[in-house]
Amino acid sequence: MTTLNLNVTIARRYIVILTAIVAQLAAGYASADTDRTDDVPKIVVSLAGLSLATPKGVDIAYDRIRSAAKIVCHVDQSRELGQAARARACFKTAVADAVAKIDRPLLSALHASRMGGLEQLNTVAKRI
Repeated sequence: MTTLNLNVTIARRYIVILTAIVAQLAAGYASADTDRTDDVPKIVVSLAGLSLATPKGVDIAYDRIRSAAKIVCHVDQSRELGQAARARACFKTAVADAVAKIDRPLLSALHASRMGGLEQLNTVAKRI
């Protein structure tokens, strides 16, 4: 075999191997990008010992919720623009969902003042 034929053979092997790797990665990405909600990662946030009727208790609870959402959504773990945008969107949704699930007026008001707008704050104020 000549050197040229040997180099072509090696190049073909690399192409086949790289194609297989790319195919595996694409298949894994496609299966991870489904809309199934049973695979959604979750963290249980303990609010034990906190009074959600006081501003201090609400601040601590809100900080715990935000910290858990950052972990679950992998915020600040990617420099790629698309992934960072998805992480921020996940973070906002996770925090909003947790606050809505807890359903306490002061916590909702704090969330509205930090993340929401005036209309959301007015809606919460009417409930208090």
